[in-house]
Amino acid sequence: MEFNETKKLRVINSNIVAAAIINNETVNNADNISVFILAKPKAYETLDVSNNQSLVSPVITFGVQKKDNNSPITLYLYFQPSEDNKTRSADQYAGSFFNTNTSKWDTAGCTKLQYNKSYNRYECICNYLTFALIWSPNLANTTNLTSQDIASMTFLSISILCFIAVIIHSFITCLLNPAMSMNARDLLSLISSASTTILFIFFIALSMTVYTPAKPDHGTKCLLSSSVLMFFVYFFLIFMFCTKTSFGYFNYLRFVRLFSEPSYRKLFVLLAICFCISIIGTSFAVGFNSNASYYITQLHRNKLCWFTQDILHYFMTIPLGIFLLLNFILIFFVTRRIINHVQRAISPHHTYK
Repeated sequence: MEFNETKKLRVINSNIVAAAIINNETVNNADNISVFILAKPKAYETLDVSNNQSLVSPVITFGVQKKDNNSPITLYLYFQPSEDNKTRSADQYAGSFFNTNTSKWDTAGCTKLQYNKSYNRYECICNYLTFALIWSPNLANTTNLTSQDIASMTFLSISILCFIAVIIHSFITCLLNPAMSMNARDLLSLISSASTTILFIFFIALSMTVYTPAKPDHGTKCLLSSSVLMFFVYFFLIFMFCTKTSFGYFNYLRFVRLFSEPSYRKLFVLLAICFCISIIGTSFAVGFNSNASYYITQLHRNKLCWFTQDILHYFMTIPLGIFLLLNFILIFFVTRRIINHVQRAISPHHTYK
């Protein structure tokens, strides 16, 4: 079934309240397509009222039986807000799909709305199956710097300067005082600080990509520069957590197992392991992102290119949760050892027998 261009023009050049057009690729890859347009979707109106948002258009629902499950679905959607909502600010509307996993309206998977003044309607492209026009006072997506953005970047910049000052001070102290040699554990803490510094620098660069002048409108699609910076941020995020966990492990060996100071060889082995873990995780993310049908990244509120909500737990929650759990376990053992050491002291000066 080929798409009829004449019918398309007749639809989009009319004063419609709600309509959807399926591209030819989606049609050709489907055995069966069913479409329902609910003019008065009472059942959907109260399903998600978070963020004071409300449903302001008919709901369009598709049923697609695909020949190839990996083939993408591309739908062109056209909505007019209801009469009661036509006077609201245009930047507070969003084309959304109903996420059955969270029972909430979600803007992921839909491009930024385009306003058609001639027909007083909003148009977007989506790749899910249940859509509507949502109004929310919190949906205003802007590329202008807000006070929160300025505050965040200011504190990140201050943190970067502090980390750099600590690193420089440590090396200068060792150079001026040869007796204070830097052991592997101290060096690892500086490497951890350096990785955090680099992470913050790349994060600021990633945040600033949406403020470049004359930026083309890609809706929720990340620019190439944003995607590249995002994966650098992700790499250093994993590497930072891994090095901090390694530092906790060094403290465990030193204060709990009472081993001698860890060797530089052990330091390099742990750094190599951290690098491998980070590069493997980043490679998986880049690989999945190269296939547009997986849709693992998006531009969130026109502010930040990052993972979509559906897969965030695979690339963020689970790996970082594991690192945090290991850190808490190491902190527990080190703290318990220190407390036992103090409790068993036999003199007012807390000497230990």
